[in-house]
Amino acid sequence: MTPALDDARQLLASALNTMPDAVPDSARIGELDAWDSLGHLRLILALEDRLGRELTPETIIEVESLNDVARLVSDAD
Repeated sequence: MTPALDDARQLLASALNTMPDAVPDSARIGELDAWDSLGHLRLILALEDRLGRELTPETIIEVESLNDVARLVSDAD
């Protein structure tokens, strides 16, 4: 597991109020019960906090999977 994927899993799990081991590598919006529109909003706010900047509407729409979250986290490092 890459550090970015591990960070993304922690961030997503926290936003969805679940345990990191409940977030599979293949996690996608709508596939996890907690990753609904409210869960997505919490994730976006957590990402913006982690990155120290607001995400563009285009980027927000593109965040659909754990790998998308990892990509954003790795771009910030």
